[in-house]
Amino acid sequence: MKLQWGVAAGVTFALALFLTFPGFLPGRVLLPLDHPRDLGAWKADPNIRFEISNKIVSDPIYEYLAWDMEIRRLLAAGEMPWRNQWAGDGAHLYANPETALLFPFTWPRILLGERGWVLTALFKLWAGGLGMWWFARLLGSEWRFALAGSAAYAASGYMTMWLLFPHTNVYATLPWLAACAVMFLRAPSRRWAAAVIATAALATAGGHPETLFHGVIGIALFLLMTESRRRLAFVAVLAFAGFAMIAVQLVPFAMALSKSDIVRTRSASEAHYPRSWAAIAQVLPGFLGSPLRGEIDLSGIAQPEAENFNERNAGYAGAITLLIIALAWRRLSRALRIGVVIGIASLVLGWKLPLIDGVLRMVPLFNVAANERFPLVFVFFASAALPSALMIVAADHPRRKLGIVIAAVFIGLAIAAATPALPAGRELLMRGARGGVARLQERAFLRKPPSYYEERLDHYLGGLRVVAVRRVAAPLLLIGITGIALAGSRRRGAIIGATIAAEMIVFAWGYAPAVHVDDAAKMPPAIEAIRRLDPTNEYLIAAGIGVYDANLGTIHRVRDIRSYDVLQEHPRIERLVSMGFERNSRAFAEPLTEAAMNALAGDGVRFFLSADSPRGVQELRGARPAPRPVNAPPEGLFAGLVISMIALAAAAALVAFVRWR
Repeated sequence: MKLQWGVAAGVTFALALFLTFPGFLPGRVLLPLDHPRDLGAWKADPNIRFEISNKIVSDPIYEYLAWDMEIRRLLAAGEMPWRNQWAGDGAHLYANPETALLFPFTWPRILLGERGWVLTALFKLWAGGLGMWWFARLLGSEWRFALAGSAAYAASGYMTMWLLFPHTNVYATLPWLAACAVMFLRAPSRRWAAAVIATAALATAGGHPETLFHGVIGIALFLLMTESRRRLAFVAVLAFAGFAMIAVQLVPFAMALSKSDIVRTRSASEAHYPRSWAAIAQVLPGFLGSPLRGEIDLSGIAQPEAENFNERNAGYAGAITLLIIALAWRRLSRALRIGVVIGIASLVLGWKLPLIDGVLRMVPLFNVAANERFPLVFVFFASAALPSALMIVAADHPRRKLGIVIAAVFIGLAIAAATPALPAGRELLMRGARGGVARLQERAFLRKPPSYYEERLDHYLGGLRVVAVRRVAAPLLLIGITGIALAGSRRRGAIIGATIAAEMIVFAWGYAPAVHVDDAAKMPPAIEAIRRLDPTNEYLIAAGIGVYDANLGTIHRVRDIRSYDVLQEHPRIERLVSMGFERNSRAFAEPLTEAAMNALAGDGVRFFLSADSPRGVQELRGARPAPRPVNAPPEGLFAGLVISMIALAAAAALVAFVRWR
């Protein structure tokens, strides 16, 4: 058993290192540090487009990196990181769980700065993969086949899309929580009681309540339907003790959230259309391209229903995974079938079908949760079921007819998909590119003159070639190879396991960009000028749409009237809206009206970063110095501390004094 754990730990670590090693290369950081370079404050000509490493992964720069930097500054000054004095009226740091201050994998970022991000990503992939290996073993898989579940989970849509986000802090911990709960239910002991408490606390500290909410619901239903119900109440008590231990952060968060703008506006602002494109992405996630540099993202062709790459593909567990589970379905254990059914139900809920979504929105908590991410539960249980399904398929007699059909169809489709990458397919690709640009312009997704896009046509053609090969032809070819293995290979299990790993790696590779520090966005000239004019930070800044995003001021140490987080109070946002502020863009519509300029100046804004200003900065007349926010503890901290202490004492008592056997 120790040898198996050692091999599994080594293999999952190797996979995690392979997916993150570009971030360990000299001069590189596993962050999209170049993202701001496509904003107006960095460009002399607003019509120039700077190709960034990943167009969608922006929050790690505009939120998490900024928060990390301010947390480091405050800790270095001997202060607790309660508030961010550079954003808004003193935005929450500690009370914002997305800072993940209490989660161990965040600490390398706090200690090492930008260089620590690759360690955080490495640890999350390793922990998630190894935890899923253990969980799959407990559900009946042979240890070698369980490695396939590790690969599917570590490179899944949810883990890949949100690797640099707190979502995956929680997601990496969920398999451990589920496995510890199963171990306790099967063999109650103090050891497993402590393990359930610890993993529940870690998952809560991960910092993304929605992932925890959806994941715990899925796990709870699974345990309720598959394990002995006599001990379920004990597991619930132990897990609740773990959750409550983080009340020292959760209570301040809940109090801040109750006053926040997002609670008032999220339900009204959410789209209510069925997510049909997400259903297609369960099989071929890259069929609309991707936002990576060198590729092209065609999501705008089908907007708004197609969503962005992150939201559309978060439920992806691999097309080959789906095929293998389907082939082995009748012989899977009852527990695994129940898990997959729970996962399928989560997919349906996440697809926002009209009647089902309407009912779900009437349920407390679900009415404010991002339910389009519910498919994370499907990825969880599909990854757990895959190893046992692969064992069954590997032990079967050859499926010659089915395998030949799968091989012929998908290899043929792969060849057809790769045609645009060949010289003979250039004209076909050219027509497709022009048609795509025209449709994007019709939908107002592309807003520049047609001549601009005509000049960039070669760039678009190159991106389409990459998409055709990597996102469409390669996955189809791997499915075809799986068909060949099904038709008669003696090493069927090894070959299919390899195609599963290859399919997931092709999907996940490079999505978290490793950017060279020379390509990082330096401080723009407009901000350098503001720092010279206001060296003591007496005044605030604001910015127009697409010019200088909120929280960048935290990085550059200038005070911004805006804040990029979910805990901004509703009355304050309403006041900003009255001045021309737009919630979605977190910026002010231009040109500013006279009334807006006077109101902003009255609130302390002296500098307005504008794409229309010749120098990039408009100085507002009559601005009054704005008081610096106080780094004060959040409301509810003492109550949360009391609850955490009670939970800690209760957990200690449960472990030390209860005779679980």
